[in-house]
Amino acid sequence: MRWAISISLGLLFLTGVFLMLSPVGASSVPETGVGPRATTDFPLFPAGERIIAPGVGASPGSPLVDPRTGEVLICRRGGTTVVSGVEVASVIPGYCVMDVDPQTGRRFAAKDNELAALIGDQAVLSITFPYTVTSARYNLKNGLLYAVHCKSGYFPECTLAVVQGSRVAYTMSLGAYGGRPEVHPDNGLTYVPAGNAVKVLSGIQVVASLPVSGPVRGVRFHPYSRLVYAWGGYVEGQVAAITGTAIQSVASVTSPVDLAPDPNRGRIYVIDSEGRLYAFAGTTPITTVSIVPGLGTVDVVSPTGEIVVGIHQQNRVYIFPLSLVNSVTLSTRVPPYAVRAHPSGRVYVVERDTSYPPPEPFTGLTILSGTTPLARLPSGYGLGPVVVRPDTGVAYALDTLSGTLYLLSGTQVLTSVGLQPWMAFSLMPRPESMALDPETGMVYVGHRGAVLLWVINGTEVQTLSLSGFSNYPTVGALAADPVHGVVYAGVAESPQMLLISGTEVLTSVEWTGWPQGLSALAVDPGRGWLYGLGRAFSVAVFSVTTPVTQTFWVTSVNCGITTFALAVQPASGLAYAGCGESSQGFVQILNGPDLVAQVPVSGYAKSLAADPTTGWVYGALSGARSAAVFSGTEMYTVPLPFDPDRAWFNPVDGMGYIAGGSRVAVLEGPRLQHILRVGIYPDSLAFDPVRGRAYLTHYGDNRVIVFGNLPYKTYLPLVLRAQ
Repeated sequence: MRWAISISLGLLFLTGVFLMLSPVGASSVPETGVGPRATTDFPLFPAGERIIAPGVGASPGSPLVDPRTGEVLICRRGGTTVVSGVEVASVIPGYCVMDVDPQTGRRFAAKDNELAALIGDQAVLSITFPYTVTSARYNLKNGLLYAVHCKSGYFPECTLAVVQGSRVAYTMSLGAYGGRPEVHPDNGLTYVPAGNAVKVLSGIQVVASLPVSGPVRGVRFHPYSRLVYAWGGYVEGQVAAITGTAIQSVASVTSPVDLAPDPNRGRIYVIDSEGRLYAFAGTTPITTVSIVPGLGTVDVVSPTGEIVVGIHQQNRVYIFPLSLVNSVTLSTRVPPYAVRAHPSGRVYVVERDTSYPPPEPFTGLTILSGTTPLARLPSGYGLGPVVVRPDTGVAYALDTLSGTLYLLSGTQVLTSVGLQPWMAFSLMPRPESMALDPETGMVYVGHRGAVLLWVINGTEVQTLSLSGFSNYPTVGALAADPVHGVVYAGVAESPQMLLISGTEVLTSVEWTGWPQGLSALAVDPGRGWLYGLGRAFSVAVFSVTTPVTQTFWVTSVNCGITTFALAVQPASGLAYAGCGESSQGFVQILNGPDLVAQVPVSGYAKSLAADPTTGWVYGALSGARSAAVFSGTEMYTVPLPFDPDRAWFNPVDGMGYIAGGSRVAVLEGPRLQHILRVGIYPDSLAFDPVRGRAYLTHYGDNRVIVFGNLPYKTYLPLVLRAQ
């Protein structure tokens, strides 16, 4: 791991690089009658980070080669993977890079309906559109950026926006179909797919509309013939060769899905929906090769002229010589989604299963040199629940895709252990599916696809069978109760809860009513209440007794149709449940079995966390771009520049943390203190008060950020960033 140390404060502030270092102005929420403030002289800040098992990411797209650096940029859900050679060089959180300015190196990237110019991974200029940006192409000749943004739904609608600097100079409707624009580097014309036509623009003027069998699936410039090719249509599909503002010639191809030019010859290669490969000289047919049925993707290696074809349904890559005979076949673990030849001769094969639901939530990136696989990068996402042992300071972070449990000290991986047998599918463990018993140091992991619990003591892994407790006793929620010396395990599929000590199930508690399991647990051991959030409709309330094996169910309180989050405030004895009904979210406030209040909220309270010292309760209001802060039954709303879905309280610095996308808001009560730039999809936050640090895991890019207890003035000139 190489660390880059930046000490140029002027540059940091001029470019707005590290928002994490800049306190944000106080929010406009009232301050009267909101309870005591949390005071901290040394707030935590990110002091180091590491990406564990870096990979291509979730839902990767087609690779893009940076013409200046030679790096391969791959859009993934929540950001962009940057590959140098056969290794992940970095991951850009938040932005999907769509094009690169070959002169300045600026990268043009989208985040939902925002289009930004990046230097490195920092946005220096941005513009917003009404709908999601789906593609963008920079025209070096005229300095204009051609962006397509689309409204999704039953009646999709796409629009072309021509951006000049920070303003939109021209817009044009593209109908239901709007593909990636292409630029001719000689004449500066821009070609835009628009349904059953290709629109040709000179600057912001439409100079031609060329009919092509639609919908047009793509437009690509041929660097050897200097023609532009468009392809599209179904039974009467076409490939059109375009010169300037006119169609030069047309070839008929049934359902063409991808096209690749040979950069050193006049040939093009087209793959259709049945797995047939067509070779053309211009639009004159040379030959057709039937491979195997299935959707394909194709590209040409320079300078050998080898043709690489990936067939999605067959999990295979075919490499043809220029003669198109005697191909070499390679198998892929996950269906090939896109292939891209690099100027170096390497070929990057993006693996992604587009079926729903996929049999396994995996992706990958296979890198070839000729017919030799050089490397395969893994999925690179899935890191989720994390806990910290208070005695040793070792953090346990779970890779939910592979079942690998990483043991960390700071950013150092001490070792890893595998949890077997492991099932990777849609019912992944959530943060609530992992718990630490602080008295014994044992770590408990549940999985909604396994009728067992994994119990980890140090590096020793044991399995605790749950067979016989109910029809399908998988665990959906765990919570430790050090006062009573047990761990509570909520069964996911039936109304039952298990009480566990060490590796023994002491007893089980069942209840009547709606036959559903639990998705979250929260305990107030001082008052003897345990709350269980049903997977829908209700909150179950239990009385924790002495001896603890006599614990019993008291009642279930109706909580709307959907349930999201649960937290207990030990200072007041109140429990907070985030629920929803129809389009209305609300937070129910309970005191044992009694409903104290039901507070409507904007969006839905997807996550809740309590500060036991001051009495604050923090909530992430998903869909409302805001945080809720409760003091008793009184609620304050804090607007945020992102949509959150996680909330934590940090006992080390006394702050509330609200996370979503690639940002974390730090709050002191209802006062917004900082916005931190983090990785893709923050998932879990665990604290080590003894050593003054915290661990933040990211599901989207396997990143771990370690927060350190550093004085603010000391931290400013020293920013460590993993490379």
